[in-house]
Amino acid sequence: MKYIFIFLSLSVLFSSCTDEFASIPNPKDTIEKLALIDVYKKLVSNDIKISATIANSQGNFSAALWEENNRASALSICKDGDEIACDYENIIIGDHVLPLKIPGGFRKNKHPEYKSLFGREVDIYLEKDESSLESRNDDPYSSIYVPEVLSVGEMGVPNLQDGFTITWNGDSDNESGVYIILEYTAWENPGLYDEYPENQYNFVNVVDNGSYTFQLSDFPDIPHQNALVKLTILRGVFDIVDIEGEDKFRIIAYTQAYGYARVN
Repeated sequence: MKYIFIFLSLSVLFSSCTDEFASIPNPKDTIEKLALIDVYKKLVSNDIKISATIANSQGNFSAALWEENNRASALSICKDGDEIACDYENIIIGDHVLPLKIPGGFRKNKHPEYKSLFGREVDIYLEKDESSLESRNDDPYSSIYVPEVLSVGEMGVPNLQDGFTITWNGDSDNESGVYIILEYTAWENPGLYDEYPENQYNFVNVVDNGSYTFQLSDFPDIPHQNALVKLTILRGVFDIVDIEGEDKFRIIAYTQAYGYARVN
């Protein structure tokens, strides 16, 4: 049985393989009800043994300056509890082979080759041996549409207030929409700490049509007194698939642009 989910959520790109499979309590909802926000935050069931992530991450809304819009990172791992234990050699995503038996996991950060996975439908295979892709004749375990790499309009450090417009390259084939996420961290706002000592985040999910007009009411938990916040624009996809026995594998692919902003 196979479950496909369109995803959304909030977190930092590759933390560590330990974090990737940390002992987090299972979510109250079943896997069938997970949203992208849950997977992006890594709140996934601990029985997911095989995991792969493809991520394009652009800092400070200046992707073109560092060519971050032309690169993506890959991470793959297979774990059984705390051990590397896997019946599979590789996970194949499109025409890219990600090994599964490397201690500590396979990771390749910010390489141009992975950008080719965005903006198209890709097939995903699990490979028990190193047989070539050319000889493959079995059906893929999954097929997903990975949204185009984000290109966000130049903003610097925007002043977010009612009526401010955020723009990006819309993707009409992306059915999951785009997430606009705000994170407030108390230690970065010493002047607001007494009144707002707790970290907060809010998000909205909007149609991927290329623009969102900011409304303070969409982010009710974020202080509006010139608070310094992290602003993330995010879109992507994920899939959790049953394989042999009770094992599952998880694939997530996303593109995000983030930087600081002020909220008034």
